[in-house]
Amino acid sequence: MKKRILFRADANVQIGYGHFVRTLALADMLKDDFECVFYTQEPTEYQRQAVGEVCDLVALPSDETKFDVFLSCLSGNEIVFLDNYFFTSEYERQIKRKGCKLVCLASYNMHHYSDVLINYVEEDFSKYSVEPYTKILCGFEWVILRAPFRKYKSEKKISSNIITICFGGTDQYLLTEKTFRYLKNCKLQYEIHLIASSVIGTERIREFLSEGLAVHIDASAQEIANLFDISKFAILSSSMICYEALSRGTKVLSGYYVDNQVGMYNALLKTNSIVPLGNLLDENYLNSLVAALTCDNLNVASFIDYSKQKEKYISIFHLL
Repeated sequence: MKKRILFRADANVQIGYGHFVRTLALADMLKDDFECVFYTQEPTEYQRQAVGEVCDLVALPSDETKFDVFLSCLSGNEIVFLDNYFFTSEYERQIKRKGCKLVCLASYNMHHYSDVLINYVEEDFSKYSVEPYTKILCGFEWVILRAPFRKYKSEKKISSNIITICFGGTDQYLLTEKTFRYLKNCKLQYEIHLIASSVIGTERIREFLSEGLAVHIDASAQEIANLFDISKFAILSSSMICYEALSRGTKVLSGYYVDNQVGMYNALLKTNSIVPLGNLLDENYLNSLVAALTCDNLNVASFIDYSKQKEKYISIFHLL
């Protein structure tokens, strides 16, 4: 009989879709070896469809009752996977008291009761507050990626004039407009593509199309991988999509616009994986961007190999 894993992650305009996407990517890795069920608050049609291709879905309410509702679903025989910033130390302890095994993808700014803690940004073990039994998996090797980005490419032979940009699925700070229009005014000979979700709204999408921006809305993982394969550069906020681009050999120019992106930005910078753009809410980043795009030889890493990632995660969960 297969072990049962309950995956718990939410998504909306405020918290973004990163937690949801990577948790679903993990479920996709594990679905053949475990019985997987995904729990999320008020799923959109896109979320229902995406989860439906991987495992069963249970919808939770979007108010504070969602925490207790999920706890009431636990029998004690499950493995629980949590991914979000609002899960507290006490909530982890409540899950453990049920008798469940617990895996968390979380930061190091609180105490953790989980059996396994995943954090691919901070590699200093001394910064984590955990129980004696907790196994810590840290570093880039534990980044959770969707299937197309786990297929290793040994080299990238392409002469391209395509730039792909993505500032999150919602881009609430209108960075797409600022960046695209600035590059267009600079008259650089690049074809610019945008990755975004339908949450940005039909009015913005129509405006982008009328200005000559190639738009990819709610693109699948394979479609995004295909786009990165033909892109010379990717201009991205410091989130999971940076790792996806790097897995396809695309040169990444990246910055941050919210506090929870700073850690990943610094980690990517430390390993020379990105061209740094700094704070994207600072108008000066546009000058840094053009300077990088017109540089003949950008000294950044080319490929990151995640081809063995699935096997590693299957092994970890089988040990629980």
